[in-house]
Amino acid sequence: MSAGIIGNDSAEMRKVEKYYNNYISAFKNNRKNGEEKKKDKWLTVSRVYSEAMFLKERCAAEFAVGKLNPDYFAELYQRINQNYHGQLREKIIVTSFLRLFENYSDASKYLPAAVSDMQNTHFKKMLRKMMLANMPGSMAYKFSLEDEQGRLVSLDDFGNKVLVIDFWYTGCIGCANLNKLMQPLIDSLSGRDDLVFLSINVDCNRELWKKSVATKIYTHEKSVNLFTNGMGFEHPIIAYYGYTGLPALLIVHKGRVVSANPPLPIDDNSKWELLELLRL
Repeated sequence: MSAGIIGNDSAEMRKVEKYYNNYISAFKNNRKNGEEKKKDKWLTVSRVYSEAMFLKERCAAEFAVGKLNPDYFAELYQRINQNYHGQLREKIIVTSFLRLFENYSDASKYLPAAVSDMQNTHFKKMLRKMMLANMPGSMAYKFSLEDEQGRLVSLDDFGNKVLVIDFWYTGCIGCANLNKLMQPLIDSLSGRDDLVFLSINVDCNRELWKKSVATKIYTHEKSVNLFTNGMGFEHPIIAYYGYTGLPALLIVHKGRVVSANPPLPIDDNSKWELLELLRL
């Protein structure tokens, strides 16, 4: 599930409760006869436990500052660093970046420090790859994707133009909400010949994609619609930017990343910040 502009998180809360009831309490009964150290080891390697702790801290951060607050990721990152240590802390931090990076523009500020602090080699490589792919000025992924007419469209086709790229899939409520927010922005910038809006779909079915484009629920009529050839989240462009949930927004200029997680236009301030990024 993608964060940011998606509405109700009651499902997330149910997940937390489920993990606590089914798994967490089971560990609390193993405190005798030297079982405490063994328990700690289990908690460290347990995917279920680290996932539950991530959801717990995510919900706590949302209650503390609000999901749409610009300081949301800062609050989450601080809570994880304060409440956990060792490999468990690193697993939760990595999970936070993988799940939330594309939806919170302030997350990029904490990525260099997270990479530097990582002791686990695998985790460090994962975050370093994400940092290099998403840093302003880094090379954008050189895609070649089909449009609605079956013609191949590549990054190089756009030359020096500014590209605003959104990623979506059919049934994604957040993707539909993002399209609604982007509609007036796209209309207001229609006079700029140097600006192109691309809409990249990750559905696994071509006909489903075309039907969804026709509804205009997910894309603007002036957008260039591209398809990942049925590969969905397995397409290399998704892995390149480290996306694990959608929607996601990306700004590219002259083949380089301007911003891999620009602010979503949810209010006047974020709209102004997004427009400033497009003044190239």
